[in-house]
Amino acid sequence: MNYRSFGSTGLQVSEIGLGCSSIGKRANDDRKSILVLNRAYELGINFYDTADGYGYGRSEELIGRTLKDRRSQVIIASKVGTLSSSLGRIGKVLLPVLEPIRYIIQPRKGALKRLSRPRQDFSSAYIKKL
Repeated sequence: MNYRSFGSTGLQVSEIGLGCSSIGKRANDDRKSILVLNRAYELGINFYDTADGYGYGRSEELIGRTLKDRRSQVIIASKVGTLSSSLGRIGKVLLPVLEPIRYIIQPRKGALKRLSRPRQDFSSAYIKKL
């Protein structure tokens, strides 16, 4: 793996990073997500891109849990500011229960997203709360 300087931070970042938008999206894929995270690390990837909105925060949880013993060796970039609507928060709680019927929900996902209309908050108070 090749590495580059990350601005003037002194950090060396792998030229290839792992985008983690699909990590933790489905409760029954945690094992696969962990395998992907570990394999990326084995291949020399030390840059992981995630967001608080990926899998309702599940992506960040799995990255943290999987890489906690190697935390000083990885760089995690997490985008923040998109808040779940009340429908989104309910969805997070119900996600494991709804997983078996996702084929029924999937065609209606667009309509559900329009109803949920997430809010945004880029304040330092929200970021610190995370």
